[in-house]
Amino acid sequence: MKNKQRFVAQLAGLQRHLQSGKPPFLLQPETMQELMGWLRLLAQYGRSDALYEAWRKYAKKPFWTGEASAQVGISLLANGFDAKAGSVVDDCTTTHRLPFYTVAHELLDSSLFQLAERWVLLLQSRWDDETRPRILLARLDHHRGFFQKAVDQFEPYLGAHPDDENVRIWLASAQHKMGCRSDAINTLQPLLVHPPESTVTKIALASLLNEVALWPELLFLVRETEQQANNTLSVIQQILRAQAYAIARMERVALADFARLEAESPDPATVMGFRSLLYYRLGKYEEMLRENDRMTALYPLQSMGDYNRSHVLFLLGRYEEAWQAWESRFQSGTGMAQREHNYSGLKVWDGAVTPEMLVIHTEQGLGDVIQMLRYLPDVISKVGGLTFDFAQALYALLGALSFEDGEPDETDSPRVPLVADGFSEVSPDDALEPPPLVPTFQLPMMSLPRVLNKPLPEGSAYFSLNSSVIERTKPWLIDGGLRVGLVWAGNAAHLGDHFRSVHLLELMPLGRIPGIEFYILQKGPVDIQLDYLPSNFNVVRIDQRIDDLADLAGVIAQMDLLISVDSMPVHLAGALGKPVWALIPFTPDWRWGTAGEKTDWYDSVVLFRQNRVADWRPVITRMCEWLEKLSGHKAVDPKFIEPNSSGAVHEQLIDAPFNVLEAFLRAADTKADPKTSLSLLNEIAAQSQRPAVLGVKARLEIASGLLEAAETTLNHLIKVDNKHVGAMLTLSRLLLARDDVYGALRWASEAMHLGSDVLPIWRHMQDLFERQGMVIEAQRVAERISILIEEGAHEDWFGWGGGADI
Repeated sequence: MKNKQRFVAQLAGLQRHLQSGKPPFLLQPETMQELMGWLRLLAQYGRSDALYEAWRKYAKKPFWTGEASAQVGISLLANGFDAKAGSVVDDCTTTHRLPFYTVAHELLDSSLFQLAERWVLLLQSRWDDETRPRILLARLDHHRGFFQKAVDQFEPYLGAHPDDENVRIWLASAQHKMGCRSDAINTLQPLLVHPPESTVTKIALASLLNEVALWPELLFLVRETEQQANNTLSVIQQILRAQAYAIARMERVALADFARLEAESPDPATVMGFRSLLYYRLGKYEEMLRENDRMTALYPLQSMGDYNRSHVLFLLGRYEEAWQAWESRFQSGTGMAQREHNYSGLKVWDGAVTPEMLVIHTEQGLGDVIQMLRYLPDVISKVGGLTFDFAQALYALLGALSFEDGEPDETDSPRVPLVADGFSEVSPDDALEPPPLVPTFQLPMMSLPRVLNKPLPEGSAYFSLNSSVIERTKPWLIDGGLRVGLVWAGNAAHLGDHFRSVHLLELMPLGRIPGIEFYILQKGPVDIQLDYLPSNFNVVRIDQRIDDLADLAGVIAQMDLLISVDSMPVHLAGALGKPVWALIPFTPDWRWGTAGEKTDWYDSVVLFRQNRVADWRPVITRMCEWLEKLSGHKAVDPKFIEPNSSGAVHEQLIDAPFNVLEAFLRAADTKADPKTSLSLLNEIAAQSQRPAVLGVKARLEIASGLLEAAETTLNHLIKVDNKHVGAMLTLSRLLLARDDVYGALRWASEAMHLGSDVLPIWRHMQDLFERQGMVIEAQRVAERISILIEEGAHEDWFGWGGGADI
């Protein structure tokens, strides 16, 4: 004890020494804890010289560890002592290498990418016999958005090490962000059958399931984890469970979980932050504002108050407040770091002076840039000169636009000098010259409405295309019926893409309306989705001819209508004044408001809004009604081509989410023999035991009159997911239909225990009691139903795929 007190006193003395700027002195650690405390203190004050001396003096001592060497090595490298860091790495024995890799993963998790890359390359140059540096570099590529490069490294490693659960999760994440959701689900399949034992890995898997929108599987994972942990889940796991319940239409259960978590958690700020996000996802915007303000007051250092608040203010139409709060978007932790540029040394323009040369640099997505282009003419009138620094992908588009009134011709171009990705590249077009002057002020593009004092947008079209672009793309089109462009998915790397994107199959009802040519404007791997479509869905494959945004704009300008999810093409078509029907998710992006068909941003855009999370069916139904009126034709039954011999359709359906399976089979059921689609689903079910697959199979068996087969499937589903309320309720109804009252009561009671606020369960219990002449019990249930309705209970169970009833 005395030795420990002595060392603590020495450590405090050393800290005072370092704070005063004096050189450090050597200590005499005797345990690993003392050693690491000393090394961390030296690293904190950047004393690499002392760290190196400590390593030289104590590296051979019994208490010296691989963790200590890794601490010394990374500190040396961070301070520019590459050669000395290399000496530490060279001296490390094979058995002590793991901590060096742990440090690399910690750097990546902390977004210290440059230092992580230098560290990994150092390890790779010294330990060329190791495969782990390649995996770390793949993780680095993943973090930087080079998903294909990451996949190319992860896949062969996982092939050789199939039990590496972390690499499996990283690979699935990269595949999902590339837009290959089916591949990601395939990769995750072993972890869904046999969940990882490590708590950290389980949390990573749960987060990815949430991101990939596998919410039934997420619920299954957290339930199983809860059972194994005897209700002692970590805070993050419980938060994920609460989110999953909320998405599964059990908001009251989720919010009760959050209330308990806040009271019990050692980190209540994290709980409040997640609950604020939950309110936002559920469309409870006033509650989100109150929660956000409360968190900011209690935990100002841990809050992203203004940033979170700005999103809700935009949605509520409080634009002046919103643009002011929006300036907080560059704060650490918001996840919206400013795009790297060369102007950090310049003053930010506030609109009060007339700069000789202003540079406006873009940020965020291409759609955001197109949305803000409306303000460029206003800026030009207020500055001496203007340079627009933008992402390379915008080059061709900006060269094809005119901001002038009237019809442009091929000589028209923006009067703004354009610079691509900094000063290093200029346009190949002779009309676009590099900036003649060095900028004196800079401004992020999304700050224009605030600086120009134009908080409320004007929705009219604000640019047009050069005629040369129209002429170049015109031969790609065909003469025929109504021209409708289709975009069904956004950038898969977008954090909320699974909320806004749809599967092409979900748009299949649109193809039942004759007299329409659907132009595929979707970029990316679309072939496999097109294979699902019925033969009378008139598709024009124009996506393979579109090389850049100018081509896309030229095609959109010649469409009668664009149907698109909330992605860049909506902004492009709206800016051109072309009619757009936009699919807006239940929790809309900040610019679309909370209600109504129209938007302040674009007069030509009509918003088709979800009325519940992840359910596009009512949206598509309404869109079909509008499209029938526009085309003058009524929908007809689809004509299907059987799945091709390659089995590609089968393979993707194996991993398809519930709504995709249901959309395919609902359309396929209109064929003369509905058992054909059931035969296909039986093939899928033989290869996949996912609850979504079994659920659709049971539903289709009931629709085909195969009730005994449906009972078997439902019993199997309940074994796979022993808390599947929808399956229990449906099984109870089937049993009641064949007068098995006791069996029906058993499963109804079990469902009621698990889904105490799901109205269909109570309605079924009321029916069950009334059939048995149990009048008093039926009356009590009726009273309970009235209370639940007043409390806002739900008519559905999302975990069953959008309805408790099969």
